Amino acid sequence: ATIRNVMAELEDEGYLEQPHTSAGRVPTEKGFRFYIDCLLQVEPLEEAKKRQIRRSIEEGTDTSSILQKASLILSGLSKHVGVILAPKPEVSKLKHIEFLPLRENQILVILVTEQGVVQNRLFETEELFSRADLLRMNNYLNSLLSGLSLSEVKLRLLQEMTTQQESLDRLLKQALLLSQQAVGFEADGLIIEGEKNFLYTQEFSNLGKIREILSALEEKQRLVAFLDHAIKAPGVKIFVGSESKLDQLSECSLIVSNYGPEGKPLGSLGVIGPTRMVYSKLIPMVEFTAQSLSEVIGV
Repeated sequence: ATIRNVMAELEDEGYLEQPHTSAGRVPTEKGFRFYIDCLLQVEPLEEAKKRQIRRSIEEGTDTSSILQKASLILSGLSKHVGVILAPKPEVSKLKHIEFLPLRENQILVILVTEQGVVQNRLFETEELFSRADLLRMNNYLNSLLSGLSLSEVKLRLLQEMTTQQESLDRLLKQALLLSQQAVGFEADGLIIEGEKNFLYTQEFSNLGKIREILSALEEKQRLVAFLDHAIKAPGVKIFVGSESKLDQLSECSLIVSNYGPEGKPLGSLGVIGPTRMVYSKLIPMVEFTAQSLSEVIGV
């Protein structure tokens, strides 16, 4: 009787709810928030999992593959969805730009940042360029742009096109136009792994709900904005249900953390899963992955 009275009181105060008449009581968002803030005891991350995370991240050969590995290991160990927002291009410094010939009238533009992020852009051109032409374009652009942030690159290109218009020959003008298009391309920078894990989650056995969640992951713009906002706050942050303000993920929780040098975060990462996820184990997992990632690419 005492237990029933307590359960009824918790339900009256909004900490528990009964989804339907034949179901038992389950925690509400308010209940999960109270548990996280007042009762949760975080468990130390097992050494074996630490080694797995470190090993996976260190297998990456550049920043892009390192981030991919980190998202994959987060998904694999958590059995939920792993997400990582890559470093913003605007704060990355350009190390190298290269134009490579592919098929006729096609050029591959490769941008490499000092953080090791590699971005490829494929362009179709009306004009044919020889290897010698592309080499000259590469040398000109690298002498002009190397070491600048990508926001500074955009400004320098605009200045060069405006002030040096008369002195540049046709080939170098083409180099400026192509590179301006390459750095102006906005990629979302979002890496998602483990979407299939939702299929094996009891809470999301309803096919319609799974479609909603997968649709939210495919429509990346709002999730990118959410993770971008998470970069600004230090440490691990937990969003339960509607707290994320992502409508299609209102029955999910997100555990996120930023990564990068202290005081200069580069991006954010985390896991997305049901609100009943094992917070005590996942919080240290997200935190350790962020720390490990910071050590590898936090330059």
